[in-house]
Amino acid sequence: MLSTVIFVAAHLPGKISLLGALVTTAASLALTAAFQISQRLWLPMGMHFAWNYLFSAVFSVPVSGHEAKGWLHGSLDGPGWLSGGVYGVEASAMALLVWAVAGALLLRQAHTRGRFKA
Repeated sequence: MLSTVIFVAAHLPGKISLLGALVTTAASLALTAAFQISQRLWLPMGMHFAWNYLFSAVFSVPVSGHEAKGWLHGSLDGPGWLSGGVYGVEASAMALLVWAVAGALLLRQAHTRGRFKA
């Protein structure tokens, strides 16, 4: 739980919305579950790096409110709850769905393996 508070706090110094904070919380829970499953930092660090690299360096989508300069240039238009607004895809309802499902599956796996620690 403390790691989630620290992870969300590290992402606050930007133009984050409430939805963005919820997505960041869901991502933190998924990354925490990945650590509990593997008992090593490489899996959650790799997941976090892959997420940021894919959106920022490949698709040029802002990540955590930071401007992106990637290989492919596109734009996310639409309502903020769907596109993420200025904070980027991490503040969208779709990202919340992705991280919540990933977190639930990873937490279930950690529990099944007897490695779940509250």
